[in-house]
Amino acid sequence: MMPLLWLCGVFVALWFLGVLLSRHIQGLVLLISGSSRVATAAYDLLVLPGVVLHELSHAALALLLGIRVMRINLFQFRGQGDARQGEVVVAKADPLRMSLVGAAPLFAGVACLVLLVRSLDPPPATLDLAILDQLRSLLSHWSSTLALYLLFAVANTMFPSEADRQAWWVVGAAVVVIGGLLFLLGVRPELPPRWVEVLVVHAQLLVTALIPVIVVDIVCLAVVLVLELLVGRLRGRRVVYRSLK
Repeated sequence: MMPLLWLCGVFVALWFLGVLLSRHIQGLVLLISGSSRVATAAYDLLVLPGVVLHELSHAALALLLGIRVMRINLFQFRGQGDARQGEVVVAKADPLRMSLVGAAPLFAGVACLVLLVRSLDPPPATLDLAILDQLRSLLSHWSSTLALYLLFAVANTMFPSEADRQAWWVVGAAVVVIGGLLFLLGVRPELPPRWVEVLVVHAQLLVTALIPVIVVDIVCLAVVLVLELLVGRLRGRRVVYRSLK
């Protein structure tokens, strides 16, 4: 089951890097422009393809599950205190279907990232200076540069928002209750060995495909941090960030 644990670690790393990149890119633009609205607008435009995919995935899965889509807003500039970069409003449905609709951006995002990484066909990712030569080679062609940009945009917008996760606790509580009852009754359901093998193989494939995305995020974050430090010293300012939640 180690590949499944590695996959969970990869998702945590992608989420954490996405949070850091969002904060520090906006911080860098804030230092340059002096305007928080410009900072949020610049970041929102930067990840626009990922925002569109995020919202479309909500709408598409809702329609597939027979849930009426009432309103779609694929992109919007955020106002003060508004975390929404887009919005899809659907009719109320049972918690299971609402949970799946909320998780749709993650499903679509992972699928898109895998396709993009396969199109790039990069060599095995490493965390040494050789990665810079690999990135320089990819950036020498417009098609691979576009693919790298899309990797960045999708990876940093694919995780469900707080509103997307509202119904998850109901499904999670139901799973815990049912699992607890089965345990008390002495029932120990096991997945067929073939299913376990398929899960492990696909988890390994996803880890291999998503590690290059982590590397791209790390390189981008390093560049942004250096620029933020230099601009901050030139302007005699620094950005104070709230603690991560």
